[in-house]
Amino acid sequence: MTAKNKPTWKNIKSILAEKEELELLKLIGDLYSDNTENESFVNSRYSITENNLEPYKSIISDALYVDIYKDKSTKLSREKKAIA
Repeated sequence: MTAKNKPTWKNIKSILAEKEELELLKLIGDLYSDNTENESFVNSRYSITENNLEPYKSIISDALYVDIYKDKSTKLSREKKAIA
């Protein structure tokens, strides 16, 4: 598939709009179990866990207050994702 034919959110949204609720739940379940980032996102979005924002706060805090005595680099893309 070329960049010209790459699906956009508009394309995917129109396909998803036609799906039944159970099929959408299965899709979300598959994404949820696929990796921990998706799991964390869903948990945070729907306040499943008590400290649902704690991992994100920690990432942002580490970026803002870098410990110069530890050899720990920051990753700007990771921090931007945590903020989003």
